[in-house]
Amino acid sequence: MEFKAINWKLLGIILLLSNFLVKANNAEPFKKNLLEKQKINSLHFGSSVDFLTFEKKVLTDTLNVYYDWLFTNKELLLSDENPYFKVHVLLELAGAKYAGDEYDEAFKYIDSTFVFFQKLLFPDVYLKINRYGAAIAYSKSNLKKAGYYFEKMLDTEKVMSDSVLLADIYLNLSNCYLNDQQYDKSIHYSYLAYPIFNALNKTPELIEILLNMYNCSFFTSNDSTNTDYLYRAIDMAQNYGDSILISTTYDELGKSYYRRGNYPEAIRYYKIARNYASDKGSKREVRIAVLQHLSYKYMPDSVEAACEISDYILTQSLKNKDVKLLSNAYLSRANCFANHGLRDSAIYYLERSEENRVAYGNAGAAQGYYYVMYEVALKIKDYERAMRYLTISTEQNLKASREANTGELTATRAKLDYQLQKEQISELKFINDLQQEKNKRQQLSILAITLLLLTGAAFFIYARKKYNQLRESYRE
Repeated sequence: MEFKAINWKLLGIILLLSNFLVKANNAEPFKKNLLEKQKINSLHFGSSVDFLTFEKKVLTDTLNVYYDWLFTNKELLLSDENPYFKVHVLLELAGAKYAGDEYDEAFKYIDSTFVFFQKLLFPDVYLKINRYGAAIAYSKSNLKKAGYYFEKMLDTEKVMSDSVLLADIYLNLSNCYLNDQQYDKSIHYSYLAYPIFNALNKTPELIEILLNMYNCSFFTSNDSTNTDYLYRAIDMAQNYGDSILISTTYDELGKSYYRRGNYPEAIRYYKIARNYASDKGSKREVRIAVLQHLSYKYMPDSVEAACEISDYILTQSLKNKDVKLLSNAYLSRANCFANHGLRDSAIYYLERSEENRVAYGNAGAAQGYYYVMYEVALKIKDYERAMRYLTISTEQNLKASREANTGELTATRAKLDYQLQKEQISELKFINDLQQEKNKRQQLSILAITLLLLTGAAFFIYARKKYNQLRESYRE
């Protein structure tokens, strides 16, 4: 038996070694491909970066072996005298950090590449590496960093002399700053992009710019004419005949009514938008469903409709592996359970929602999200949790106001709203504590009365029994 045990142990060691060797051998092509770039010269450097793709690599055992080798030999590889080889090493290191969700480290390696070549001599390489950085920033919803890379791209003669490329970068910057709530910058780049796309007759891009201009105008002024941008975009989409563009414009129209508090109309246009989004269950359609759910939340007679759509959102988000949407999906379920008084289930989904938002969302630009969290926590009377969500929401709202340059008035109003809501929570907590104390007293009173009645009944039964005994004795 001992001889067999030793053989099994040896066999296990041999299998582990062979498995390691297989992985190491599979990693050899990666190493070879990188080391071959030591021979690159200035003539071939431009084409050598064509391999660069913006997709995030999925870590495998083989890739982990390669990345371990890469970081172990990092100093040696970067000591090579060939600057073009160093660029490739740094890009590989950036890709490794990107795959491992270490975004800040990935940005450092990308930014380091620009030291080793001149953008005037290699504009295509310069632009592609900046696009790579922007793609990584987008994947983490780091819109400031994405804007930083796109703005760097403007500082090249190649871009400024190519109207199509220039307009595309302007549009990307408009989107970055809109989603980062820097509306003045967003509308600035929209105005720069519009005449170029108009001259090129690029309808989809023009629609996107018009929607950006509408949203920027809405958030920075009280001018009701900003809806002209929106209706013009809808007309262009209808004439163009593209169902996705029509869906997008009706989605924005739904948001317009939602912001004005007209929730039935908002729901009507969200439904139209979902119908035009013919790919039922797609990420696009589910995201519109999330907005539809928000409208139901403010309609007391739509609790069941809201719960039904919240279940659909969560199911489809998990099916699509849409990790960025899961925080909203979990939040919608939390709201459903809160409306039905199921406190524990609501708390469970609130916590899942926040965990997902911190891991995959842009936690620095989510004051609206945390305000909804606050409202759900209020429904289940979890006042400490509600206070925490309200504080986060207010802090982010103040930060967004400063960055968007919307003025001291907005900041003052946000502080006042926070103070009023904080007082409301304190008052509700006091009332809740008072009610609980009252309930306890009532329960004690009921218990005392019940015990008194039981004691009285027991005494009456005992006395009656004794009386009957005495009467029987008297008869005898």
